[in-house]
Amino acid sequence: MMKTNVSQLSIDSYYSLNDLSDRQRQVYRLLQQHGQMSNNDIKRILGLDSCCVTGRVYELREMGLVWDCGSKEDRLTGKMVTVWEVCRNI
Repeated sequence: MMKTNVSQLSIDSYYSLNDLSDRQRQVYRLLQQHGQMSNNDIKRILGLDSCCVTGRVYELREMGLVWDCGSKEDRLTGKMVTVWEVCRNI
């Protein structure tokens, strides 16, 4: 039997995928498909309110499913925004 070095966070994150709400799953899948995105990008593509997107991204981050991978200038507002990405260790 081969021993693997998998962190408890990775294991917990994997199992938490099954426990996502529909909206969390929608945001997570969008990030999976499109890669790095800001809350504003997610909001524009899904047609959701900012508070809905921000809340779901926060929840996904707390579950260890997405992480803050940097920042960029938003193309419409010109403001610096956080960019999110799906954690690759799952």
